[in-house]
Amino acid sequence: MIKKEHLSYPILLAEEINGQLHVYCPYCASTHYHGNEGIKIAHCRRVESPFNFTGYYVLKKEKYKEVRRLTNEYPKLRIGVLESGE
Repeated sequence: MIKKEHLSYPILLAEEINGQLHVYCPYCASTHYHGNEGIKIAHCRRVESPFNFTGYYVLKKEKYKEVRRLTNEYPKLRIGVLESGE
């Protein structure tokens, strides 16, 4: 279940392949691998990637609709990254 506090992190949508979650990183243009969903430390090779400072939330693509429903109450989701409604 996705909680309100998770929506403060950038969200990367993952595809599950052979038990691992694969997420594409737009900052280093490579795939990062994680074992499960949740808040993660970035594996980004680019030092200037903002993910190295913030981390990100890994979410299976199938659950994206749940996040879209939550965004009606919380900040807007734009291309997998949350932006402030202010």
